Amino acid sequence: MAEREWRPPWLVEQFFRLAPWGFPRQILMILTEGDKTFPEILEGFERFMHHFGHFGREEVVAGFTEDTFTAAVEEAIEKLEREGAVIQRGEVYSLTPEGRRRAEKARRQYQEFGRLVEGLLHPQTVSLVGLGVHIVLAVLKLIAGTISGSIGLISDGMDTAMDGLSSVLVFVGLRLNKEQIVNVVLVLLMLGVGIGAGYEAVHRVFVPEEVEADLLTFAAAILSGLVCLLLSLYQRYVATRSGQQPLIAQAVDSRNHAIVAAGVITGLVATLLRFPLLDTLVGLAVAALILKSGVELAMEMVRALRGEEMDFSRYELGFVEEYRRFQERQLAEWLLHIIAEEGPLARPALLARCREVLDAQDVPILRELGWGKGAGLEKQVVGALETLVEQGLVTAGDVLQVTEKGRAELSLEVWGVEEVEFYAQAMEPRTRYVHAPLARRIVQSLPSLPENPLIVDVGTGPGFLCIELAKLLPGAAFIGVDPSPHAVETARQCATRAGLERFEARWGRAEQLPVNSDIVDLIVSRESLHEWADAQAGCAEICRVLKPGGYLALEDLNRACARWKRTLFVLLTGLGTDLEITRERLRAYEMAFTPEEVEELLEHSGFEIIKSETGLNLFVLAAKKENSL
Repeated sequence: MAEREWRPPWLVEQFFRLAPWGFPRQILMILTEGDKTFPEILEGFERFMHHFGHFGREEVVAGFTEDTFTAAVEEAIEKLEREGAVIQRGEVYSLTPEGRRRAEKARRQYQEFGRLVEGLLHPQTVSLVGLGVHIVLAVLKLIAGTISGSIGLISDGMDTAMDGLSSVLVFVGLRLNKEQIVNVVLVLLMLGVGIGAGYEAVHRVFVPEEVEADLLTFAAAILSGLVCLLLSLYQRYVATRSGQQPLIAQAVDSRNHAIVAAGVITGLVATLLRFPLLDTLVGLAVAALILKSGVELAMEMVRALRGEEMDFSRYELGFVEEYRRFQERQLAEWLLHIIAEEGPLARPALLARCREVLDAQDVPILRELGWGKGAGLEKQVVGALETLVEQGLVTAGDVLQVTEKGRAELSLEVWGVEEVEFYAQAMEPRTRYVHAPLARRIVQSLPSLPENPLIVDVGTGPGFLCIELAKLLPGAAFIGVDPSPHAVETARQCATRAGLERFEARWGRAEQLPVNSDIVDLIVSRESLHEWADAQAGCAEICRVLKPGGYLALEDLNRACARWKRTLFVLLTGLGTDLEITRERLRAYEMAFTPEEVEELLEHSGFEIIKSETGLNLFVLAAKKENSL
């Protein structure tokens, strides 16, 4: 089986791929805690990684295996020894006076950086930054407008100057704890801007105005758009982090200014192309967007005035949301392993274990950066436990135990919730192109079947193949088997929606099918053979449950297919999907079998090959020999 890989969001992964550059400094900070052996230094790195969602279960981390990571740490220690910063006495490493000097310098730098970041993420700082940005942009626009003689640019500069006033209002409101009043003013201003922009766009439909287009105007619009976009991202991040409604209003307003800048650029292009109607249409679209944003914020404001909590997650940056969900998923998975290994486990004991492992004060770099000052750890752990209980992986109550479904989830071979949901959502619209043709191919290839056959789908996933086969074999009964509890539940739901009544989803593996011997007429399997832990045992188990003369129709990836063909196929069919999914599909081909290997597996298990076809995938139809045991 392939090694498990730690897969955080792409930006986080790239950061950790640069990690060796910081290994020496990390080692110096670890040794400030006292003399350490090499395993203890590695443990210091592990404690650091816990706070980024790695708990030691994945064998590959940002391109490092355990061996290459250990070698990189050893190389960093040797570098420090050559520089006279670290000395080894027996099995213990210590800081020299030079090492202590460098460690102290690094400690001060981390503290300064932590204070800088903390200051930048303060809501009042955001309002001051917004004020400064609007003043600078207003001055630049007014100067550019005066030089170029552009009335539009001068008007835009005056509008930007007025936005500086909103930043002052936010700053004062935050200082005086009058956020609600400021939020009302900002929303009303946004609605006014939207109405004004709409009026101007409609007015231009009836009274066209000539727009001046020159290089200076283009440059001012592009600069304004980029700066406002970056400011919007900054304001959104701090707003969702601090829970400040006025900053949300400012973030939306800054985003609208970026959109207005894009509209101005479009209008200038339309002028050059002598297509003024485009400028008017873009103006209407921008006005509609500003009004939509204003109305949404007004509704949020009304709910807040009624005492309802604002849903800040709606405004969370995509990357931040992705990373948060990744950390929540990793934490939940780690808790599940802890409960399985040490359970039954009382909740207080589990919380104590989490504080011990996840205390940022025990990680020198994070402590100096100021991490872990809040009381968010317990909230995160309780939230992860609630998720595990809701999913049926852990029992509810004060004493925690892993359920049977949870033990299945712990298996490295099965799909988790996200994988099943992604596959079901991605493949359901494509069943007519994927599962329906395979179902027809199977039925047309079969020499014969009883009138009401029992069909088992091994690796059923969401059950799409059973659903398509039922359309061709209305008298058949189906059993879908999958090692993932989430896939089993999804298959039940999909079968119910499709109106498939004679369908049962069961949890199980190919190597140990939850089906009695000699009762099945047909077994089907699509693209699961390469994922079986023991393909030979799986084939033997299929032979056991089939009636003598029963059939197996199997489709899987074909490792013998030319590499360029399968690579081109995966790239073309993976357009628009995550890059890591494309990589996983390419790796799956390397784990698959050749047609000759599949035929050999089946013949050794008591099958007679009826048909074998190859291409990007291989298709084999085989019958259980009458004398097979």
